[in-house]
Amino acid sequence: MSHTSRLFSFFVFHLFVLPSTVSTAADTPPTTARIDSLISLMETTACDQDSLTLLYYGEIKGSLSGYPRGALKALEQLGKMKYCAGDLDSAIYYYRRAAQIGLQHDLDAESVKLLNRLGFYFQTAGLLDSSSYYLNKGLLLAQEVGDSLYIGSSYVGIGILYQHKGQIDRALDAYFQALRIAEAIDDKPLIITAKLNVATIYYDHQPSKLKSSDFLELLDLTRIIGDQQREVSVLEWLGYLKADSSEFDEAVAYFNLGLKVNESVRDQNSEILLLQGISYAYNLAGDHEQSIATNNRVIELARSSGYELYLPSMYVNNVSNYLALGRYREAIQDGLLAVEAGKKSGQVELYYKVLQDMAMAYNYLNMPDKAFETQLEYTKLSKAILDAEKSRQLAEMQTKYETEGKQAEIELLSREAAIQRLQLSKQGYFLAGLIVLIVVIIGGGVLIYRQRQLKQQQAITDLELAETKKRLVVEQQYRASELKALRSQMNPHFVFNALNSIQEYIMFNEKKLAGKYLGKFADLMRIYLNHSQARAISVPEEVEALSLYLELEKLRFEDALTYEVIMEEGADDDEIKLPALLIQPYVENALKHGLLHKKTDRKLTVRFSYLEAEAMLRCEVIDNGIGRVKSAELNQSRNERHKPFATDAIKSRIELINFNSEKPVEERIEDLYDDTGRAAGTHVVISVPKGAIVDLEV
Repeated sequence: MSHTSRLFSFFVFHLFVLPSTVSTAADTPPTTARIDSLISLMETTACDQDSLTLLYYGEIKGSLSGYPRGALKALEQLGKMKYCAGDLDSAIYYYRRAAQIGLQHDLDAESVKLLNRLGFYFQTAGLLDSSSYYLNKGLLLAQEVGDSLYIGSSYVGIGILYQHKGQIDRALDAYFQALRIAEAIDDKPLIITAKLNVATIYYDHQPSKLKSSDFLELLDLTRIIGDQQREVSVLEWLGYLKADSSEFDEAVAYFNLGLKVNESVRDQNSEILLLQGISYAYNLAGDHEQSIATNNRVIELARSSGYELYLPSMYVNNVSNYLALGRYREAIQDGLLAVEAGKKSGQVELYYKVLQDMAMAYNYLNMPDKAFETQLEYTKLSKAILDAEKSRQLAEMQTKYETEGKQAEIELLSREAAIQRLQLSKQGYFLAGLIVLIVVIIGGGVLIYRQRQLKQQQAITDLELAETKKRLVVEQQYRASELKALRSQMNPHFVFNALNSIQEYIMFNEKKLAGKYLGKFADLMRIYLNHSQARAISVPEEVEALSLYLELEKLRFEDALTYEVIMEEGADDDEIKLPALLIQPYVENALKHGLLHKKTDRKLTVRFSYLEAEAMLRCEVIDNGIGRVKSAELNQSRNERHKPFATDAIKSRIELINFNSEKPVEERIEDLYDDTGRAAGTHVVISVPKGAIVDLEV
């Protein structure tokens, strides 16, 4: 049996261990102290007494609205309860709600922990793209916080993700990053985790580096620090090493010991991996019937618990057993299931080799056409995997070449300038010596003329160098500003809020509304991606995007928002253009910093008009929010660290658009006041001259 079928059996994900209390007695009011106590009780009952956990939550549910940290910890315990019960979808739901609270209220430490855990759960469910999003978001936040433990733990999760995708070099680099950090801070749980994950790669690619004695030392270390979760993982490793050494009884004994320790941990993920190890040992021992029986038990457990990531390897194991028993039809049946599960989870490199076994089974059943068809599919997939790897390497080489080429151009001009300066210096000495020695007016005049000529050449060379550098810097800044604008429109908070609202429609069985808004969300993402490829768009295109965006944002305000997008006559001419990705960030700022803090009567108007006499497109964003002064006070009181997007990034982008432009784009922001002098909103005006769009090329 090949190692490929159990490539991911030993993954150990480093989950954070934070104190069970959520605040200190010194700064905890009596009401929050009671909430903290009940959350601590939830933590002790989450995995074995669901009814008590829900009872404790019911006691504090009504008091959590003014205590974000308590709300986050309570939702985390509900997620833990669902995870222990094998309900992975519900666990993900509660952890996402908790992470949303953490990010909204700058609870960075808790947020990193939750993002890391979400990445693990999405990996377990086979949703690798979602896992990548949360793991990388967690790593960025961990680096911002500056906590080495969080950074190292995030690297472990990212390494596992790379390993699932078959990017072994990147996975190994991420694991060693985590190990270096763990050893630097002497965090023993993280050291164990990093070493175990490095071993998963060595097992398939450099098995000679693995020794049972190393794992026995790790086993002693897990028992010294009392870490049963990692003790289970080390026991699983020892089981596999004994099985590969043909010590099958000892292998099964280690796996069963791991199951016994896991009774206290109650981790279904570990239970699945240990049972899969027992099936593997029986397979190597030649007891294929027992191996199949154990493996089918694992498949049912994985299906019922939502651990679909492991299904491809389990079906591959069954194919190996059925072939050994001569049960070729069953081998083909489970082979098809392995291919289906592998395609669903994106694990092509794990399942494609089983196609060879299926071709062999078809051949034994005297079905040459199916055997040829299956073998052909295997050949195509092998070529596709090889081509993909070559394409990735070629893309990396091309990027490196282009970067080095631009740098070489600058260095060449710099060297030429240095040579010119050296020549100038030498010529000056020559001229002085010639005047002293010859004292010939004609000769001196010639040398002076030559010196001036060299100075002019030097000035021209320096100017060319400065212009080249300036052009490259402006181009990089403009590309960066376009990327910032796209990120603003597709920012994680908006995407998360929109999908969360759609999820609530689904949970409340409002399928038509869920389908309607999911379609609108997909349309908006498509429009944003299309706009990101264009320098300029027409007013109708901008109106379409803003209308979809505001309709989805209205879900967040629970219909307590009135808006209108007006396109006056003359502005709908396709020849009238405005820069792509320019207006939406102003609308977002109006919602987030003006209207969000207002409870009722929220109004927003976006108007596009064309001033014929001035040949000018006028774009207005008007809200009746709390105004910029009050918003700044609120942000300061909340220790807000992030400035509105339009304040800095859009200002920089407009400056880049206006670079060397005779028709600049202008921005004007006015504070609105009522008759009593109270703030009544904000009025933003963006003026785009007709024809100015041609100046956007840098």
